[in-house]
Amino acid sequence: MKSLLDIKRFKLYGWLGLAFLLLHLLSNLTYSGEVGRRFVDDCWRIGYVTILHYILFEYTLPRLRWKKFIRSLLLIAAHLFLYSEGLYLWRQIGVALNIYTPFPAGSHEVAPQMEYSVASLVFLGLSGTSIFI
Repeated sequence: MKSLLDIKRFKLYGWLGLAFLLLHLLSNLTYSGEVGRRFVDDCWRIGYVTILHYILFEYTLPRLRWKKFIRSLLLIAAHLFLYSEGLYLWRQIGVALNIYTPFPAGSHEVAPQMEYSVASLVFLGLSGTSIFI
């Protein structure tokens, strides 16, 4: 019987999440005085996104089939929801727990939030094909 959580595979996603976090740390160094706050925010988001990546690449993508097109389409739609609205709700949980720093009123700081949805998938795809082996 196959285990629900493959520790070796999950460690791979953890290391890729850490690499993505370090890349964001380098980009956060351009913001003077906000590096610590942004690093904590990034750590909060990367935990959610790493688990989503694991589910997407290990369970969802291998189960997509043309013969079950409607089911496959619903699975993709569910992941799009989890990467956009789910990430926003995860942010709201972080704000409620005083872990995540909320956006200033009237600001347009939504871009860092969405970097973790699409950009993280691109990073994971470009980091190597060892995920699909």
